[in-house]
Amino acid sequence: MDNLIGLVFDSLAHGGPQAIIALLFLLLIYLAYDRSILVRTIKSEADTHHADLLKVIDKYQDGQLDMVHALNEIKIILTKLEAKA
Repeated sequence: MDNLIGLVFDSLAHGGPQAIIALLFLLLIYLAYDRSILVRTIKSEADTHHADLLKVIDKYQDGQLDMVHALNEIKIILTKLEAKA
């Protein structure tokens, strides 16, 4: 690994086509590193958004259950009122 780094810097110091290749090689390494960081960040954010989405779905389901319960209570009250009339 140290030999590769030394070779790249020697190529940059001497110039010519080898310097351009070395520069492109360094750019490629930087872009690969940056991409790996970006992928980790996106996965982390996706997990956070997924957890938030599950919370919203749970609240929606709780609201639906509460609505069904309330409608059943109203039906019971209406039935009682109808029986008294």
